[in-house]
Formats: sequence, structure tokens, C-alpha cells
Amino acid sequence: MTVLRLCCFAAGLLVSLSAAAQTPAKPPPESAAAAAAQLRPGSVPLAATEDSRREARALGNLLQFPARARNTVAQMREQAVQAIAQRSGKPMPEAAKIVDEIIMPDFGAVEGKILALLIEDLAAAFSAGDLVQMRNFFTSPVGQRWLQFMPGVERDNIRQIQLLGQQAFRDAITSHAEALHAQGVAF
Repeated sequence: MTVLRLCCFAAGLLVSLSAAAQTPAKPPPESAAAAAAQLRPGSVPLAATEDSRREARALGNLLQFPARARNTVAQMREQAVQAIAQRSGKPMPEAAKIVDEIIMPDFGAVEGKILALLIEDLAAAFSAGDLVQMRNFFTSPVGQRWLQFMPGVERDNIRQIQLLGQQAFRDAITSHAEALHAQGVAF
């Protein structure tokens, strides 16, 4: 596998983790191992080995997987606080206290499971050698710049894509106003 493909997968993984930390949790449609198999047409995911697990843990630490797992749990907490407040009618501070005292102790185990899942999928998707190459890239000067600047680039891309989508929708509505009106849709 080329270094470029490895970096693209890692970038996609970073984007996915960033998105997971910023949006409500939904079960992923497929594992990282399945996604990696798509990058290697005609092949199946590798079986995780102790070496690939060790390298996946090292790469995961470099890519801040533990912090991302904590952020995901924090997002889950916020969603739980909102749900408790809505269902109980209690103010947010009271709902937060309920969540922290009753629900959060159970969430502590989830953080470890999230991290283990990320590491295991990475270890199963790539050989130890592949993971070493990725870690070498991300520890290089260009890899460090990638890690530093990509979150901002991704946020800008998301905003630009949303604006393009909104404009495309407005343009479509304008150009198809008569057809929409004929269907009983008015804007």
C-alpha cells in the first residue's frame, strides 16, 4: 500500500473522528477495517496481530485517539443532559447533576471501549509495517503540519460545501419554481 493511500485513510479517520466529536453519535455504517478494504481493491482486511495492535496504539496516541474518545464521551454526556432536561422538565444544571451522579459512572467504561474499538479496527485494517509508515508520516514535518492545519481546513471545507449546497438548492428552486408550484410546493 502506498504512503499516499495510508495518509488518505488516516485523514479520513481523523475527519470521521472529528465529525463524531461534533455531531450526535450514530452507529457507523462500517468499520475502519471495511473502509480500509475498499482502499485495497480485491483484498480483505488483515487480521490484527500483536505487532499491528502495538503500532495502532502508537499511531492512535499520536493522532490523539484517547482525547477523541474522551471528547466523544463528553458529547454523549451533553446529549444525556439535554435528554434528561427535556424529559423531566428540570433546568439544565439539575439535569447535569442527575447525569453526572447516575449516568456518567456507566459512561466511564464507554471511553475505554471506544479507544479499544479504534485501535482494534486500525490494527485489523493495516499491517504493522503500514502503521509504522503512517506514524513516520505524521511525525515528519509535513505530517505535523497536516495534523496542525487539517482541522481548520476541514471546518472551512464543511462550511464552503454547506454554502454551495444551499446555493444549489436556492438555484434549483428558482429555476424550477413553476414545476414545484404545480406540485403544490411554494417557497
